[in-house]
Amino acid sequence: MLEIKILGKVYKVEISNNFKEHNSTDRGNVGLTQDKIIVDNTLCIDQQKETLLHEIIEVLNDSFEMDLKHCTISQLTAGLLQILLDNKKILENYFDENL
Repeated sequence: MLEIKILGKVYKVEISNNFKEHNSTDRGNVGLTQDKIIVDNTLCIDQQKETLLHEIIEVLNDSFEMDLKHCTISQLTAGLLQILLDNKKILENYFDENL
């Protein structure tokens, strides 16, 4: 199982093949009390990336008590994902572990 650290807390990331059985419209979910992010594996890889980023922003929204509307989180997700995908080389240079 994959893991991601958000604000010092480790969340398990589950790419689930039975996600739609429990959630008919959602593409992902974050269980804040279970420290788990679930992403629907029936999505294409690009949608899985977007969903994971969306759920990360949901964690930040909750942790910082920002009260962002779901629409705003979706917009931030789309913008940030595009920046990350379009600028891989420069981001690697700035966020290289050796720096």
